[in-house]
Amino acid sequence: MSSLNARIVPFVCLPLALVLAICIAVFEFLGLPHGMKELIILAVAALVSAAAGTMAALRHFVCLPLAALTAQIQKAAKDSFLLRASNKDQPEELAALSDAFNVALSEITTMQVAAIETDMQVRQMEGELALKAELERRNHEIEEANARLEQRVREMSMLLDVSRQLGSTLELPEILRSITEIVGTAMGADQFTVMLLENEETLTVAGSYGLHADKLTSFKLRMGEGISGIAAQTREPVYIPDVRNDARYIRGPDDPDTDSSLLCVPMICRGQFVGTLNFTRLRKDAFSDNDIVLLQLMGAQAALAVLNAQLFSQRQSAQAQ
Repeated sequence: MSSLNARIVPFVCLPLALVLAICIAVFEFLGLPHGMKELIILAVAALVSAAAGTMAALRHFVCLPLAALTAQIQKAAKDSFLLRASNKDQPEELAALSDAFNVALSEITTMQVAAIETDMQVRQMEGELALKAELERRNHEIEEANARLEQRVREMSMLLDVSRQLGSTLELPEILRSITEIVGTAMGADQFTVMLLENEETLTVAGSYGLHADKLTSFKLRMGEGISGIAAQTREPVYIPDVRNDARYIRGPDDPDTDSSLLCVPMICRGQFVGTLNFTRLRKDAFSDNDIVLLQLMGAQAALAVLNAQLFSQRQSAQAQ
């Protein structure tokens, strides 16, 4: 006999005994025959006790425990899966149902804990990745700043070297040699020329780097003619990223027929125009804004050295006369 049946039987037997006792008393009072009396008593007693006992047993052992279990399920779903259903004083069938429910809740709780831990790990990883990305960005900025600083240091060192070399002599040929070698090499120019103003209207090649000097002796430009002439006339740097696509460009006798970019910087000292520095790199878009600023500074230093040398030469000529 199951636990539930064992609990229901007393609920059925007790009402049956009570009903039988009541029926016997009633039939004795009414004086009914004994055969019919026993039959009626048994039928009525069986019917009433079965109905009453069954209803009471179902309510006590099934309905109430199921209602309590349902309430706990609803509370667990609403509030917390940490709740557990009680199986105390329950028949085996309902106790097994409560245990199964508790096992399910335990598994759900374990899954929730795992989900929470996974979410925390994911958030931690996201934070670490964000921090790593920020550190990489900062490191990249620092590296770029260091690279710019190193470039500025090199540029300043180069300017000091040029200034020192140009200030070491007043002989114009020596100054022109220093300009072509130092500036041409330091700036990484494939070709470089120094053009000086002659007769207030003409620019002639006074020094070159990366070119055949003998081919340039007769090459001249008037003010406003070609890129160097425009830089001389406007007294502003003129940059041509692609000489092949600029009608202002005049090819020199030793200029290569290839992609190249040209930067012409006027040499000006104390408001006096002296000539131009002409830088060529054999590729398109080869000069940056920083290059232009740096070469303007070199142009001012070269102009000062050339002007001092010219004045010194004129003074020597005047003293010789």
